[in-house]
Amino acid sequence: MAMIVIATAFSSCGNGNRSGKTAETKTAEAQTAVDTTELKKMNWEKMKPGYAVPDFTLMGLDGKEMSLSDFKGKYVLLDFWGTWCRWCVKGLPEMKEYYARYADKIEFVGISCRESEEAWREGVGTHALPWTNLYNGYDQTLIVDYGIQGYPTKIILDAEGKVVEAFLGEDPALYEKLDEMFAQKS
Repeated sequence: MAMIVIATAFSSCGNGNRSGKTAETKTAEAQTAVDTTELKKMNWEKMKPGYAVPDFTLMGLDGKEMSLSDFKGKYVLLDFWGTWCRWCVKGLPEMKEYYARYADKIEFVGISCRESEEAWREGVGTHALPWTNLYNGYDQTLIVDYGIQGYPTKIILDAEGKVVEAFLGEDPALYEKLDEMFAQKS
């Protein structure tokens, strides 16, 4: 177990203070902040196979809102990430490879967290991310609801919006699971 914890610590970005916010904004938020650590832990524990995740609505690159329910009837890979997270960015080439391989079988949905809209838009362009990209910004509601404790966090959902499997950090097991689910058997 200790080895898994150590590996996770080195393969995911935690919830540190690299937000890019001004000191004034951070001070104002700190005065009204609620410690969500326990709620996140409780909600992460729910992210087991078969759990029906809550719906959400976020803004897409075109400025229009999209909901998770818009993907009902399809497999979905939710990728909670940020351009500030080196492990998130490091994993993008493999994500792109798997998106190209399985785009006809599963929708990839990137959810940008803890960064400005400008940084998100620039990052999606710089890294040429071909899948659906949504902006969560600094809102903690979705982060708490999904129990996100580090970045990247990736959650595979079935066609009914239920968890197939959840992964914290840049975990090769995600790609093994996608191959297991979708690879064509010869």
